[in-house]
Amino acid sequence: MSQPLSSSPRGPVVEPFTGRVQTLPVVPGRPHDGPVVAGTGRRAAAFFVDAVLGYLVLLGGMFLGSAIQGGPATGNVIPGIGFGVFAVYLLVVLVCVAYWGTSLGNSLLGLRVLRVDSLDPAGFYSSFARGLVLLPFVFWPWGLALLFSVRSDPTGRGRGWHDRVGNTAVLDIRAGIDPLHEAGPFAASVRLSATLRLPAYADPSAR
Repeated sequence: MSQPLSSSPRGPVVEPFTGRVQTLPVVPGRPHDGPVVAGTGRRAAAFFVDAVLGYLVLLGGMFLGSAIQGGPATGNVIPGIGFGVFAVYLLVVLVCVAYWGTSLGNSLLGLRVLRVDSLDPAGFYSSFARGLVLLPFVFWPWGLALLFSVRSDPTGRGRGWHDRVGNTAVLDIRAGIDPLHEAGPFAASVRLSATLRLPAYADPSAR
């Protein structure tokens, strides 16, 4: 279940750079007005979507290689093209997560991957390191270990080994704010408040 990282202040706040006092908008029907940690179930569902799409891309690449060769044949052309197309898919996902904090699975499930210390996009190198830890999930013992690492995060932030390596957190942007795109002119105030409050995550028992 999603958990609030903190509650952004309701009512008047001071913009960090201009010093102007503004009032933060509250989205009707949304449980929290601060950043919210994504639940394990939705994170697993988003990962499953991305993994299935990757598998379909790989099959499509194999089919393309077969078509180029004119049908089944021996040699390395078919697997080479298949894995080449799959590598392009992985690169696209890497860039999307690095600079927009999203993938197809994350978008469908309302999740955002951001730096845990600033709520900024993770960046290429952090996203790459995070992806290296995630990639061996095809070996089911490693996948189970990653899931356990998410559930056993002592801070209650739901950060698995891949998030700790990449210095990231996965946010539920349906239950809480989306620090990248929400609040319009108030975004800086929301982001600053959320960042300063990050060490004081809500108690895991709070809902």
